[in-house]
Amino acid sequence: MSKSSLITTILTFFFLLEAVICQTNLELEKFTDSSQSNDVKGGSIFKIGVDVRLPKDKTVPNVIVIGGDVFIDGKVTQHVIVIFGNVYLNAEAQVLDGVITLLGKINTKSEGQILGHRAEITNIVQLMNVVIDLSSGMPRSVWGKWALVGWRVSTFVSLLLIQLLLIYKCPMNVKNMTDAIPKKIVGISLLGLLSVIGMVPVGISLFLSLVGIPLLLILWAFLFLACLYGKIAISFLIGNILFQRNRPNHLTVLVGYGIYRMATFLPYFYSGKIIFFVANIISIGVCIRTIFGMKSVIGVNSEE
Repeated sequence: MSKSSLITTILTFFFLLEAVICQTNLELEKFTDSSQSNDVKGGSIFKIGVDVRLPKDKTVPNVIVIGGDVFIDGKVTQHVIVIFGNVYLNAEAQVLDGVITLLGKINTKSEGQILGHRAEITNIVQLMNVVIDLSSGMPRSVWGKWALVGWRVSTFVSLLLIQLLLIYKCPMNVKNMTDAIPKKIVGISLLGLLSVIGMVPVGISLFLSLVGIPLLLILWAFLFLACLYGKIAISFLIGNILFQRNRPNHLTVLVGYGIYRMATFLPYFYSGKIIFFVANIISIGVCIRTIFGMKSVIGVNSEE
């Protein structure tokens, strides 16, 4: 990817992100005006990049903040949701439903201040564990040991069969993605990382706007398909170390995907989780860069 196209991609990304956030603020203003009730003295609060303080004499339905801390002296009748920030409940504060923080902490003065559930993800490692648990199915505590093993075996077989089918149907697409990864690894990784990071505020904005929920589902489906489709190219690259094939085939991908899956279970220093995360970042990036393998990067001038 040339420098000019890379800069254009980054600017476009942040322009679209800003547009979504602005649209969400307009929708939330309508939601705030319509969320009044006999028990609620104010509308829901939604802020980005600033700290929020709820006074002692004020009651609101929800407080949602991205990139800031929340200080509560009053009452919240539903939820407090904070991303990249902390929640501080002072002595007279009360939350009736629940408090959720992503990469932040919940600080309370007493146990009875949160009447519903509380959930806090305080660091990147904990966030990665949650994401991987969700992508791997229900956690061990729900499934049990043997049910978890059965789930992982069934997902491995199912995803492998889907990959083999895609190789049979779209061999040139897979080859284009395979060629792109070693040649454009910096741009591909950056595209994938921007997509994953951008999905957090964009996803929340679309969800809160209500009208954007169908688009949110489409975006999640796109990311899932990109992870699945792009991983075929990664599997071929791994298997190609052993077989040295010029074109993707079923045996090469089967062996490569098996090696990748075993690597994701490595327990040392979270190496398995890091491999899983990096592989998905590259998968998403290569699908965007090559338009799911429909575009070849061979012969394209690069200034990376």
